Amino acid sequence: MFRRIVAITAFVTALAGTMPALATPRTPGFNEVERCRTNNDPFAVPAYVFGLLPGEGRSGPIDRPIFKPSDTGTCVDQRDYRPTLTLSAEETTRYGFENWSDRISVANVRATDGWYTASIPFNAAREANFMVVIRKMVLLGVRGGHAQLRVKFDAPVILTPQWPANPANRIETDELIFSANPTGFDGPSRYDPIKNFDGSLLNARGIHTREESLKHTFSDSHADTEKQYKLDIAGWELALYIKKYIERATETRLTQRFILTYRNCDSTQFEILDSVLSHRYQKIQKPFDPEFAKQRLLERNLITEDSELQPFETEPWAQDVFAKYPRKDEE
Repeated sequence: MFRRIVAITAFVTALAGTMPALATPRTPGFNEVERCRTNNDPFAVPAYVFGLLPGEGRSGPIDRPIFKPSDTGTCVDQRDYRPTLTLSAEETTRYGFENWSDRISVANVRATDGWYTASIPFNAAREANFMVVIRKMVLLGVRGGHAQLRVKFDAPVILTPQWPANPANRIETDELIFSANPTGFDGPSRYDPIKNFDGSLLNARGIHTREESLKHTFSDSHADTEKQYKLDIAGWELALYIKKYIERATETRLTQRFILTYRNCDSTQFEILDSVLSHRYQKIQKPFDPEFAKQRLLERNLITEDSELQPFETEPWAQDVFAKYPRKDEE
């Protein structure tokens, strides 16, 4: 009975969209400094890789750190990955969005041509696929190397260029990819085995368009394929997932380390799923390995053995993207 009450309460909350958007001041993370700011984009996060001691690295890189993140004090690259941030009511209006209770407005949504703000109709979320990128890993061979969630909507997601702001040049899409990624000193750092364990990478809980996600996975880097599993999840549960994901991204910014065996792309997804679906099941363990994502989804009754769909990169629309951005393994 208690779980039923919780489920009904959650449903009503999601359906109603809670309260209209209010101005939400963003407090910079403890590891953000002006020396790491690279442009005037108000939503760029000028973070540095923090050390083991409070404030360590705030003034700059540490020479030959011992038993500390090897990149302590270095500024985090802001080109590929950023945390999604909630827009205030004033910012929402400034970017040409309506302050409607059934939408949430955010910054730092990544598209193929740069960063966008977006108005997301969370109550119009209709289905979701859990996605696992299969790629060749150092020492481990071909296996699951990245996990993300694809959400499809019945109403358009509206995006406008973020910086310079251009509300008139808007585009629309009917799906988004929710993807947490490691970001550090530079692009190659995220593939460095040592930096994936020593704390030099930070966790960016981001949102991407499907075209950008495909391009980044198969054209900017190499992947063998990307598996998809259709989730058994209701629209109102997806609304809760979207709001919780954005809430956590805004709260944490770049203040959490990305550790391959602890907090990574896979565990970030299950952190949110397990939180908003606690009325359906209880799990203590937070999975961290994309290779076993299918088993973790089966344990939660979120998929069946028949839930696997065709690979992401084989869908008809993907071929248009590959015509413009060829796959690495096809060059």
